[in-house]
Amino acid sequence: MKNRIRRYFTYFRRGHGQYYVFVIAIWNFISIQYVAFNTVIGQFLPFYIFAIVFTILYGALATKSGKFDYEKGTYPTESVIALLNNPVGVSRFIAEYEFYKFIGAEKSMEALQPWYDKIMNHLERNNQ
Repeated sequence: MKNRIRRYFTYFRRGHGQYYVFVIAIWNFISIQYVAFNTVIGQFLPFYIFAIVFTILYGALATKSGKFDYEKGTYPTESVIALLNNPVGVSRFIAEYEFYKFIGAEKSMEALQPWYDKIMNHLERNNQ
């Protein structure tokens, strides 16, 4: 019974945090923007048209910003930090690199080389 309650609580948190809060936050954001712009465009546009136009424009802007973050923003650094602080991930990565080295998969090794260098530098600094 205790494990079932914990499992249901975990499901609740995942559903609430990942999906419902996201939808509620976006809807709240749109509503606040409508109220903020009410003096300018609220006289001409009903809320549902504003919501549609705003969602399209904001969705495009947020998607572009997210892509930029993944490609040139903080995501590459965050992913390196996350990997370096995960001993299992580091061990798995090194084993995978050594496996590619053993079978002679040069293209795979080239793709992993920058990460391998970062991991080895990190391990050398922390072992001193």
